[in-house]
This record gives sequence, C-alpha cells and structure tokens, in this order.
Amino acid sequence: MFRTKLLKWCRKLHKWIGVYIGILTMIWLIEMVVLPLMFNPGLPVVDGPPLTAQYGNAPLSLQQAMQSFMDQQPEGIASAAELDEMAYLPGNGVYRFAIKERFLEWYVEAKTGKILKYGFDSNRFLMEKGMLGWVHPFVTRLVKTPFEFLFIFLAITGLYIVFYPRKKKKNRLRTGCLLDMALGEKLSFMGVSEVTLMGRLAAVGLLPGVPIQMLRIRNRGPVVILVRHTCLALGRDIGARVMMSREAA
Repeated sequence: MFRTKLLKWCRKLHKWIGVYIGILTMIWLIEMVVLPLMFNPGLPVVDGPPLTAQYGNAPLSLQQAMQSFMDQQPEGIASAAELDEMAYLPGNGVYRFAIKERFLEWYVEAKTGKILKYGFDSNRFLMEKGMLGWVHPFVTRLVKTPFEFLFIFLAITGLYIVFYPRKKKKNRLRTGCLLDMALGEKLSFMGVSEVTLMGRLAAVGLLPGVPIQMLRIRNRGPVVILVRHTCLALGRDIGARVMMSREAA
C-alpha cells in the first residue's frame, strides 16, 4: 500500500515538475532571442578573441595600446575611464578591453594597436542576466534554486517508476492474490484459508477452478470481478485473502 501511494505521488510530482521545467525552458528560449536585442547598444555580437591576430610578445605597452585604442574612437565608449577590465592575451597576441557591467569588449592587436574585434558579449550576458536575472538577482536565485533539488528528485523517482512495475509483477506471480490481478486479467479461483469465508464465496458462485476476470481495481475501494456472467464487488480485505491460480482460466 505504501509503495502504491508513493508511486502515485511520484507521478503527480513529475507532472508539476515537468510544468516547472517547461516554463523555465520557455523563459530561456524567449530570453535568448529578445534580451540581446533589448540590451545590446547596437554593437556587433562578439564571441571571444579573434583567431587572426598575430602571435608573439607585445611590442606595445598597455598604455600605448590604450592610447591607440582611444585614438580610433571606438564605438560604445566615450572615455578610457569607463573601462573596468584591461588584459593582455599572449596566446592570441591581443589586448582585451572591456566594460563588464555593460557586457562590451574590444580586442586590440598587440603589435599595431588596431582594433580587430569588438561588440556585445551576449553569451556572458545570458549567463549572468538570463532566467529573469535582468529583473533582479534575487528573482533568478528564486527561480534557479529549486532546479538542482528537483533534478535529483526526478532522477531518483524516475528510476523507481521504471523498475517498480517490474517488481510488482514479480510479487504478483509470487503471491497470487486477487488484488494483484491486472485490469482485464482472467485467472482461476483457488480458494481461501478461512472456512467461513469460503462458504460465503461459494454462495455467490465462487468455487475452486471457476474463472474470474478483473473488471475494476483501484488503489482504494472495492474491486469488481466477473464470475459466470455476473459482476461481483468484493472489499479489499476479502480480496487480499482470495488466492488465484496464476495459470489463465
């Protein structure tokens, strides 16, 4: 009984968790399309350092590279004071200038000071501001926090739902109880251990060897069976004591 209730609640929770994940997915897909257009100041979308830069040690100092950068009147920035990140990337041979708060970055060739690539970093923007983070950081924490716990719950209960029916089938083969019959299944009545109950069942036509077909069985309430073209309703307490032959009638 406990396992049946657990399985029932697992399936209900799976339904609502699926709704929750579906809503998150829709929010994420909409944000991927809409947010870059809303928050991008009109610059190209940049996706990392350029691959065509010259490699080697930087002949220009950071100050020289910054001066060359500002002399080219780059789009999206009015003065060097707005920059909050300046770094040399030796593997690419470029300087990287960025305004992290506005998700803007520029890549300057280290040897010549020429701007090679610039724009709006939409990937980092979606990672930091996606999932309603653009509304308020508290909102995105509120939305994302349950996800990890629910993911673990789905993994555990999903395995339970997959393997429980098989286990239930094995138990059904072992016990041969009336309540273990599946809907529509047709088996032969064997009997009960109590003489008084056996007499009551015989009075309604339930004799050893008589075929029985399950018409209705639920988690609670009586079960309905078909015996010799007659529908009978038996309480679950009686059904638990009625033994069936596992060979089809």
